[in-house]
Amino acid sequence: MPLTVLMYTIFHYLAFILVGVVFAGIFAAADREPSILVGFAILFVALELASLGLTVLVGEQSAFRETAWYQVGAANLVAAFVMGTYMVQHHRRAVDGAVVGLRGI
Repeated sequence: MPLTVLMYTIFHYLAFILVGVVFAGIFAAADREPSILVGFAILFVALELASLGLTVLVGEQSAFRETAWYQVGAANLVAAFVMGTYMVQHHRRAVDGAVVGLRGI
């Protein structure tokens, strides 16, 4: 069990580093072209649903059977909210541009 926890921890850190780098890259690109955020929002919802599905699938066959899908989903949403809040604060121009684009102004 300790090896499983260690491997999960390493995977978790690497996955969030990768997600953070991609997230930052998307927002940096959105500073130049705000409409990118609209596509990112659609991709975000799809990835959240895929993440929950994968959690349910893996949870049936792993040592993490005791962890409910809604616990992982809630933690994932909290992490996304924190990262999103940080990015919105630091890339205000991109967010404002995407909102203007969605309104058609």
